[in-house]
Amino acid sequence: MNYNYDLIIVGGGPAGSTMALSAHKHGLKVLLLDKEQFPRDKICGDAILVDCMTILQEFQLIDKLLQEPHARTGTYQIFTEHEHLQVCSQSHELLISKRKIFDNILFQSAKSCVDTREGAKVENLLIKDGQVFGVQGTYQTGKSFEYTAKIVAGADGCGSVVAKKLGLYKFEPQNGAVATRAYYRNLPVSDNELEFYYFQECLPGYLWIFPVDSETVNVGVGIWGGTYKNKNTSLPALHRQLTQSPLLKKRFEKAELIGDIQAWYLPLASVRRTMHGDGFILAGDAAGLIDPFWGDGIDTAMISGKIAGEILAEVCRGSNYSAEVLQKYADAVWSRLGSRFKFNYLFRQRFESPPIVFPFLTRLEMFNKFYFQGAGKSKRLAQSLN
Repeated sequence: MNYNYDLIIVGGGPAGSTMALSAHKHGLKVLLLDKEQFPRDKICGDAILVDCMTILQEFQLIDKLLQEPHARTGTYQIFTEHEHLQVCSQSHELLISKRKIFDNILFQSAKSCVDTREGAKVENLLIKDGQVFGVQGTYQTGKSFEYTAKIVAGADGCGSVVAKKLGLYKFEPQNGAVATRAYYRNLPVSDNELEFYYFQECLPGYLWIFPVDSETVNVGVGIWGGTYKNKNTSLPALHRQLTQSPLLKKRFEKAELIGDIQAWYLPLASVRRTMHGDGFILAGDAAGLIDPFWGDGIDTAMISGKIAGEILAEVCRGSNYSAEVLQKYADAVWSRLGSRFKFNYLFRQRFESPPIVFPFLTRLEMFNKFYFQGAGKSKRLAQSLN
């Protein structure tokens, strides 16, 4: 069969754009499709972790990111209602950048070296004898399109059309999370600190406060694994409630909400989902690669995209694009991320009920012991905050 491309990638976010860059580097002919026009927003905590920076460095994108508004943080401030843990660590230093900026940097870099189509909504897959070999859809202009490829990659988020068309998408509250995000101005923060608040209302999730730039602060609430305790309270209402808690009420007195409090669903990597088959793979959120304790997904998306580009280059040099051959992609992703996901899932379970599992450790003592001890200067201030 004569294919239009070696690889079609559906979704131009961190997973898709990184995959395009990686695949191009290894010699593939790539088409990158996204239903939106860039730059576009994406609901997120906006944290760019160390693994992201390593990949950005490989593709020479660090300077472009640093030229845009951002915050650089190296101190973690972690709270419960009665404890406070402060951690200063270069090994945990990261950047905060709005996804509208960050994703556009990645997409424009991919656009400079592979074929891209913006405003291209994929609606169906081309399948013959169970083998995926292309996509069909409609441009924003109303014109239809059809492209073929040796392999189709779904990098189109937790509601992936690729996964849905293949019957792989499942809404699983016990293996997912829900979260809010809102931007504020006039909210007092330190430029180099990340704040995490583990309130009883959202354990083992948390409320975060992250500086984004000189004017903007990202505030959100994440609730993991179907543990939402306020069934009669909407997520935006819970978000507002927690910002008015005794720990935060004074801070938010003059804070100005920018736009709306937005909510979204996150498929967590507390289970290993199917992420490949005959003629296709899934990456990033579409594959459910969101950390089951922290809730981060940008780094894991980029890691899966980079791995995909490397392995698919090898696969596309042959003539067999079956699930059996593409198993090496799934295995490589889980070899890289699986042990981290397993540990963080188990830690989340223990963090929710520490007196039962670790009777001599408080939650933040557990945090310090298992995550931060030995990683720079760490100090726990066990005191009443009342």
